[in-house]
Amino acid sequence: EFFHTFNALHNAKKQIVLSSDAPPEEIPSLQDRLVSRFQWGLVAEVEAPCFETRVAILHAKAERIGLVLPEEVAHLVAEIVEDNVRELEGMLTKIQAMAALTGRAISVDLAREVLGPRLHARARVVRIEDVVEAVSRRFDVRLAELQSRRRTHSIVFPRQVAMWLIRSLTPFSLEEIGSFFGGRDHSTVVYALEKISSRRRVDSEFNLLLEDLEHDVRTISSARA
Repeated sequence: EFFHTFNALHNAKKQIVLSSDAPPEEIPSLQDRLVSRFQWGLVAEVEAPCFETRVAILHAKAERIGLVLPEEVAHLVAEIVEDNVRELEGMLTKIQAMAALTGRAISVDLAREVLGPRLHARARVVRIEDVVEAVSRRFDVRLAELQSRRRTHSIVFPRQVAMWLIRSLTPFSLEEIGSFFGGRDHSTVVYALEKISSRRRVDSEFNLLLEDLEHDVRTISSARA
């Protein structure tokens, strides 16, 4: 019956859109005549949205509902919710509801409260030490140098990257991150986060570096687990 329905729609020059979890030729028990017809059109794989696309989706959703969404919050949500667009938009709705109920402005701290279970799930896997190991390998620096008071660019830059990754991948507070890196004040951590976030918005190669480092961190964490 579907075969004849397909033919009727096709002959009437109607648009037909089908979805499946496999290409036509790999679907079990699908008749050859249907496989051939499905292959007449465009067969495309729909992948999970990349980080930049997830951020764009969040901003588009925020604009539709009249919500002022700070860039840092969009980045945090996009980093945690990776696969499901509906869940991504749903998380934004939860953040908006939390802000309305508590009378608070939308901020990274508020978003982290809403994302709590997701953040803690990540925290069980990613440790500060995993981030430091990945950063140390990539930039050829030692932990002692990252925790030192040295201000040379070869040390400051990887230290800021490490702070940003720890803030993104773990539930540690600004104070805890500053304490780990030689007892620095939380304002130093805030400056590092802003510095890295500002650069990633305008530097695509730098953004790829951060994504590579996040992958390295997760590889290290998985190997440890």
